[in-house]
Amino acid sequence: MKIFIYFTHFIKKILWTLPFFAFLTGYIFLQFFIQQDPITCPNFIGKDILPAHHIASRLKINLQIIGEKEVCDVQAGTIIQQKPAPGTSIKPHQSIFIVITKAPEIIKAPYCIGKDYETIEALADQQKIKNRSYFLPHSQPKGVCFAQIPNPQENLESKKIYTYISSGKTDPYLLPDFTNNNIDDIIPFLEQNYITYTIVHKSEKNGSFRKKNGKIINQKPLPGSLIIPQEKIHIQLQIDA
Repeated sequence: MKIFIYFTHFIKKILWTLPFFAFLTGYIFLQFFIQQDPITCPNFIGKDILPAHHIASRLKINLQIIGEKEVCDVQAGTIIQQKPAPGTSIKPHQSIFIVITKAPEIIKAPYCIGKDYETIEALADQQKIKNRSYFLPHSQPKGVCFAQIPNPQENLESKKIYTYISSGKTDPYLLPDFTNNNIDDIIPFLEQNYITYTIVHKSEKNGSFRKKNGKIINQKPLPGSLIIPQEKIHIQLQIDA
């Protein structure tokens, strides 16, 4: 009888440890019989997201996109970062966190010609682009843009524009001799230097602003006339055609 009582008392003492031993036994069983061998993490960097997903599916690992970045000259959807790093030992069904590229936003170059430097800087800040200005002597008023690269409304792939700002031109200069030159060759020079012009046919008495083909035979003011920068200049060109 005493043995039976002692045995019952012993069972009661160890009964509370049974769940722990059951858990330990199950864990050991999983470790030795069910656990899968680790694999080496492949290198996904530089791969497109779709082929990378096929590779991950075959290896029974998960790809999770945690970020996107704009990268120039790299196709959208290209993996540029991953964690864990390539070559790391990982477990099947483990997640690989990746960062991919995205298509940059298409930005058009603002119209800067004719605007002052401060306005151009404000436009650049508004569109989040970088402006680099060069100050050069020009017939335009001081501080006004007279040229830009790229041209207005062209795509800005690098988010940079280059503007050329007039530093003014105070020194007088002599009007060139345009005679014996074709009118089509002279007009770009006049327009670039903001010189208005009238084209007169040899047989006409009145001027006409429409462009005509022909060689210049006379001009007013005469060649060598003193020109003061930043003053309005008008020239009359007579052609022989």
